[in-house]
Amino acid sequence: MSIVLQKDIYMAASGHSFINAETCSSKLNATFSGSRESISGDIRSRVNTSVRACAETKSCAVRSCVDGLPPCIRSQDTPCILNSCCAQVMGVCCQSNSPSSMCKQLESLHLDGETQQVTASQLADRIQKGSDSFILLDCRPFIAYNMVHVTGALNLNCCDRLTRKRLLCGKIRLEDVISGFSGKEEYKKKKHDCDIIVYDEESSQLDRPGPPSPIKLVVNLLKQEGHTVFYLKGGLSSFQTDFSSLCVRPEYTQPPLLYSPTTPDVVNDEIDTALITEVLPYLYIGNYRDAANLDCLKKHGITHVLNVTSHMPFHFEPQGITYKRLPATDSGHQNLKQYFEDAFKFIEEARSSGGKVLIHCQAGVSRSATIAISYIMKNSTLTMLEAFKFVKSKRSIIAPNLNFMGQLYELEQLLNEGKVLRPKETSIPSELLSK
Repeated sequence: MSIVLQKDIYMAASGHSFINAETCSSKLNATFSGSRESISGDIRSRVNTSVRACAETKSCAVRSCVDGLPPCIRSQDTPCILNSCCAQVMGVCCQSNSPSSMCKQLESLHLDGETQQVTASQLADRIQKGSDSFILLDCRPFIAYNMVHVTGALNLNCCDRLTRKRLLCGKIRLEDVISGFSGKEEYKKKKHDCDIIVYDEESSQLDRPGPPSPIKLVVNLLKQEGHTVFYLKGGLSSFQTDFSSLCVRPEYTQPPLLYSPTTPDVVNDEIDTALITEVLPYLYIGNYRDAANLDCLKKHGITHVLNVTSHMPFHFEPQGITYKRLPATDSGHQNLKQYFEDAFKFIEEARSSGGKVLIHCQAGVSRSATIAISYIMKNSTLTMLEAFKFVKSKRSIIAPNLNFMGQLYELEQLLNEGKVLRPKETSIPSELLSK
């Protein structure tokens, strides 16, 4: 099928308004009838079905229907023309939708087809062999990428909704959102001849249905450009646990001051000199230095470490300490409450086995304090304010950011309404909370 006909099909599908499926079908049939080429009924049906589906939902993700079309239409030799046509279709859709509708459509994006995975050990093997046969894309925010990333990875950051919208509408290309001039050039030079491996913090959202994510969008767009795409199973979190030496981190000439960027009212010097704090006989809050100090952990009998960061390593796993990561940042948009139940279970497992848990983040001010407060709320009769005051009395520097305080308030409402159940026998004796 000629490139001209391919373009005609997409332009007929777009029309001028994408008002309804029947209009699109009529335009398609007229295109088919006027063509000098022979088009089988099966191909007509499949093209029509794909475009009708897009019309019926008025979806901006018209590009996603390309994977459902026959190979002769999805010619891999002409990805630029196809993308250009799709962009025109999507441009029409975008103009016809309100901003709120557009947001809902972006949130409804699903992954097209099955995506192959590569394990941490397989990726490590390819890196160590020095192979130039693949491109590695880190789909996390730029700040997270700068904190730690896999050796050789390029940062492709489309985490904000506006960038994702522009990608979907064909106004920018993937290479436009790759950080740095050298990164863009490397991608453009290698993309036609290499496999592409993508990852985010956990790369688990590709394994199961769930909320949309930037990595799903990236995988879809790469597939529609004809690339062979793999995703890193378990993401950066899994990779750096086993292959920390193959991760790049900034080198500091001196230890950085500990501070919480969302709580500027806390004096930095107080945070920097803070020591590990016992909140309950089996529950401690600390910072990254405490977590990296084996003597400190042994002194306090720590057997379990709850790491509430996306990048700090599990330092003493070989020495028998049990770890769990909650990959979270101290930001105004981080959803921390999604990890509450995992945290509660981890702490309870340690307590019931006679162990002790250290909860740590960067400074022991915001994220770790939020987890500790939520645990106390769940396992006692204390209100949010009472639990906050109790933890504050133990560690004066705590200051959960406003976003996290809002999530603690939501937890309190759910507890009061019985939608989150407290255990029949609270694990925290009331006398401990009165001290």
